[in-house]
Amino acid sequence: MKKNVKINGCLYYRNFGEHPPIMELKLSESLLPLVQKEEGVAPLLIELQNCRKYFDDEYGLIIPKIEVSFNENLQAKEYAFALNAVELGRAQVNLQGVDGVPAEVVIKEYIQKLIRKNITRILNHRLVIENINRARDVNPDIVDELLFKHNFSVAKLKDLLNFLLEENVPLIDMSTILETINDYLQISSDPRDLLEKVREKLSMEILSKCSDKSKVVHGIVLAEDVTDLITKNIVCLSYGSPHIVLEPTERRKLMKKISEQAEAFMKKGFYPLVFVCTQPVRQALFSYLDRTFDDYFCISDMEILEAGKNYICEKEGEITFEER
Repeated sequence: MKKNVKINGCLYYRNFGEHPPIMELKLSESLLPLVQKEEGVAPLLIELQNCRKYFDDEYGLIIPKIEVSFNENLQAKEYAFALNAVELGRAQVNLQGVDGVPAEVVIKEYIQKLIRKNITRILNHRLVIENINRARDVNPDIVDELLFKHNFSVAKLKDLLNFLLEENVPLIDMSTILETINDYLQISSDPRDLLEKVREKLSMEILSKCSDKSKVVHGIVLAEDVTDLITKNIVCLSYGSPHIVLEPTERRKLMKKISEQAEAFMKKGFYPLVFVCTQPVRQALFSYLDRTFDDYFCISDMEILEAGKNYICEKEGEITFEER
């Protein structure tokens, strides 16, 4: 006999053999009141809707519905979040909340942090199609020309969109993204090459996220000697971003210089970290920095140039091996 106990429309117990939900929030028994309606309102379910709206507004990404389930293996006050049945994290919260912040808000913010960290694992074929349909509503001709006339595959588009999401670039302006791909497709169909052209077109949006109120981008500039070193040691695989492969001594020396400049940059009160480099090394540098920093931007000289007089870039430090 099938057993389908639900909490306000969310699964309480999932039958064996069923496909797991794409996103699932598992609750211990002590947290179940958060999904039980009081006066027609279940506080946690409302916050989960707000979570989906956040990613739609900030990233242009319609994330799947977050299913809620009871898990008897969790300890009291504990909850866990899973993506495609793989647990991404778990934490504890009192039903009364933390430091005046309601428990449902604490859980939502924790889930948002996990999703942001794993955002490239969420964008699948179906979500790409949904974003394409959004662009079709605004600019149907460009969708038909790119996908059908030029035969640009959804798989390649997914790779490019994931590159953007990985660097915290929203997909809100899908029409511009598709137009730019279409414009430069005859030059290259490699998503990594097209990524730089798309970033140029979205430069105003990108720079707005790393500039101050006066539209000044404070950045750490990559000097010519370090740029030359990176250029000679970039390795491009058949998939994914290019990487910098250095000898251990050079690697430690470079990371020491980067860390020193980053520390000095933050001591000046600037946030987030912004690194400025030439376009050919930008992707490799971003991948290299990802090993050390969590919240940072890596922008190219061409993006600053494309933004024109709308943004000013001020050098707050320089990564170089030369003694100054």
